[in-house]
Amino acid sequence: MIEPTVAFTLFDKVLAGIGLLQEGKKRRSRDREFSIARLWHAASIPLREIDPEFAERCFIKGSYWMEPETWDRKRIAEKGIAIEAVFEETRKLLIR
Repeated sequence: MIEPTVAFTLFDKVLAGIGLLQEGKKRRSRDREFSIARLWHAASIPLREIDPEFAERCFIKGSYWMEPETWDRKRIAEKGIAIEAVFEETRKLLIR
């Protein structure tokens, strides 16, 4: 079972990233994209002890935000980093 503190930290980072995504739809900002990347990378750290595979997906999600223009839908799907997939995996971790 995931510790509540770790779960809260993870969700806080993911929700902050989603908030940045919503703001980012208005216009593209490299600073905002780097902020999102840092959040995903930071979220991957506590996950390493809980679910190393999912931690790697979160880290890759952060790498995506470093250069989103280099990623296509197929590659995103192959890596399992679409926001819906990552959110669903997070939900599964919390109900374990």
